[in-house]
Amino acid sequence: MGQDKSGILFRGEALLTRMERQLSQWAAPVIIVAAEEQELPPVGPTAVIVRDILPQEGPLCGLTTAAEEFARCSQGRPMPEHVWVTACDSPFVSLSAIQAMQSEMCDGIDAAVVRHDGQLHPLSAVYHINALQKMANLFHQDERRMMAVCDLLTTKIIDSEQLRSRGVSLDFLTNLNTPEELDRVCRESEEAPDLE
Repeated sequence: MGQDKSGILFRGEALLTRMERQLSQWAAPVIIVAAEEQELPPVGPTAVIVRDILPQEGPLCGLTTAAEEFARCSQGRPMPEHVWVTACDSPFVSLSAIQAMQSEMCDGIDAAVVRHDGQLHPLSAVYHINALQKMANLFHQDERRMMAVCDLLTTKIIDSEQLRSRGVSLDFLTNLNTPEELDRVCRESEEAPDLE
């Protein structure tokens, strides 16, 4: 899109502010990973902001940074069993999608990832907390591809039609990559609920 997406306004609210507000209803803390010099819009008190350990290394670096922050935050505190991973340009948080994916996380499953139109979505997925360290190890072995995560982890692939048949909207898979997509999603979503 040619600009930092975290501050783009959607329904009168910065994308990152909106996402953190919605996710904080489900979990705390909400860990936000940002570039070293990135200016962020305001976020709520449940947000923990950390900076990428290396610049310009992509989402797997961000997950590694988040894994290190989880380890630091959790000392002496109970950790959640699962985490939701998403990007700030996904304007629709769906608690029903998170819960449906989380329900697929039986023993031994590291990740629940949706396949929609033949494409996997590892940046709109639920991960077991222990998978974060596995992803960090992958990053430290010089892997940078998010799709490698699905190969490394014991991943439950959930077909999008399975979610749809359970009444889960697939809007949570929406990303805003171009100004045209932003305009289209804004027009189409005027009547859509904020959080399901």
